[in-house]
Amino acid sequence: APQAGDLFVLNYALTLEHLESAFYREVATRFSAEDFRVAGFDPNIRTQMQLIGAHEDTHVQVLSQVIEATFGAGSAVPPCEYNFPLDSVATVVAVASALERTGVSAYDGAVKFIVDDAIKTAGASIATVEGRHAAILNAINTQKVQVNNQIVTANINPAPAPFDTPLGFTPVFSIAAPFIRQCPFALPVQPFPSLSLSRP
Repeated sequence: APQAGDLFVLNYALTLEHLESAFYREVATRFSAEDFRVAGFDPNIRTQMQLIGAHEDTHVQVLSQVIEATFGAGSAVPPCEYNFPLDSVATVVAVASALERTGVSAYDGAVKFIVDDAIKTAGASIATVEGRHAAILNAINTQKVQVNNQIVTANINPAPAPFDTPLGFTPVFSIAAPFIRQCPFALPVQPFPSLSLSRP
């Protein structure tokens, strides 16, 4: 039977899915297919991002429904307010790639804490889709690279390793924290303190 730890992991996953969903909605609002073309990207990349965004919307919907049905009304965390640094299409692609890679590592790191088998299977099925998103965006993100003031196409494998790296709750929230302005609930894990460099 589902336990309190399962609720923690489900809301952790939902917090990340809310973030991804909001990111792709903002991208679709702020950047047109023409913006992608002018920036040197195939306009179909925007269409692909819209499809990924629809997947993230579905993840939010399903996770919310599972949480509410299993643990009671009001148990699912709502979305936060976000702050995405989207000043260019290149930044959009880089942030999307980073978010999806983080999502894969987050699910990989959290699955061991899930007790209920049905919830564990659901989490694994989302993780594999996040992996596909990450592979697509890795390929796109390395498509255009500046070398010696020239834009060149990099030939980098979108699936660079035989294993993904699981990340714990604190590292994941530390990666996500710069994109979160504020939440209507207390984050269950605090991110690592931000680092600052100073000259002696």
